[in-house]
Amino acid sequence: MEFVAVSSYHTPRQNHLIAGKHGGVKIFCSPNAYPVYQQLVSKSNNANYWATLIVRAVKGLKSGAVNSKDVFVRTSAVNQGLQDFQIVLPGCKVFAQRHDNGEYVISSIVHADDYEQLQESHQRPALHRAQREGRLWKTEIAENNKVKSRPVISVVAVSDTGFNKPLHAAERVGPRVKKTVNSSVNETGFDLFFTPGKGQIAGLSNLRRAMKADTDESLNEAAFLLANIMKEARKEENITWFADFGGVAILTQAMNILNRHNLKLAGHKLYLHRPTARKDTIYKLSQSLGMTVDRTFVTNNPLNTNELIGSGSLTLPFLRKQKEDSYTLLQMGMDIGKGITGGKSVYKAGLALAGAATAAAFFPASATIIGAIGLGAKAGAAVPLISAHMPNTTDRIMAKF
Repeated sequence: MEFVAVSSYHTPRQNHLIAGKHGGVKIFCSPNAYPVYQQLVSKSNNANYWATLIVRAVKGLKSGAVNSKDVFVRTSAVNQGLQDFQIVLPGCKVFAQRHDNGEYVISSIVHADDYEQLQESHQRPALHRAQREGRLWKTEIAENNKVKSRPVISVVAVSDTGFNKPLHAAERVGPRVKKTVNSSVNETGFDLFFTPGKGQIAGLSNLRRAMKADTDESLNEAAFLLANIMKEARKEENITWFADFGGVAILTQAMNILNRHNLKLAGHKLYLHRPTARKDTIYKLSQSLGMTVDRTFVTNNPLNTNELIGSGSLTLPFLRKQKEDSYTLLQMGMDIGKGITGGKSVYKAGLALAGAATAAAFFPASATIIGAIGLGAKAGAAVPLISAHMPNTTDRIMAKF
């Protein structure tokens, strides 16, 4: 990635006013940084999505749209009436100073000229179209990162990291979408938010990410891009935001950004497939954003410790009981039981459900894991046991049947 850097400080008379002339806080740009800013404005005027995000974030300073509450902004202590800001954006860092009179001066802009090329070559997060052609899935980058409106249901799936290409992610996520939220996805296709990276996000192996997904800095770039995609799509209808495994962490942080800006996703649905980040955190955000969750909006395999511990499986039912008037005690008990036994697929016919619910409430996680494995073995649930620790392999094999 090739970066262009400009850095300098000048007196206010030498700076260029770029926002706030007719109201709001005034934003200035230093003489050396100003040409770089103009280049970004020119690209934005030519429908360059990435440049538009940068320009919008810079101008947002005048109304407080970018502030220290957002995960992509870092601030320093006030020193002699000045406060330094580092605005971390996809492929770009903007350095600014806030003066004691409230005005901002952009002192430095560092950016990559080839960010969109990096997205197209699958080296940076981006939205892709996933479409089934015959027995194979095909993907292509979505123009301007906009969600495609579909007649019945539009699914935007946020995949976990660990895939080399969006095509590989689509091959695993597509069947999961079909099984849970859209049985006709092979015909309609879906949108895939792909994030490159090694290994799985969150889970037991990285509890910090699992517990603090809404603020984890390593997810900032992907979350910022996804938040803007969600913002642009908020007035669309029939959209389901589907998060797969560690993709829940990215979606959580994106929703947190929208929530801080008091935006709503009224009528949009949320679905989580085997989450490895906190389900209770993303559930609370969904309620703040006005989203809809179905009776069963989570798929789990509690035989996988990443899911059981990393996602906080045993706390969500209690939270739903507090938030949803229609959520009954019986439903809460059933969901706690499923959190241990995995439902019918692991322990058929709900055997000993009441006992499982009691165990979930009073015994430590280690005991519930052992109990779940024992129950699975007793029921002869070989597929759930294998799927717990080899989900991609299992799904690839089961897709052949």
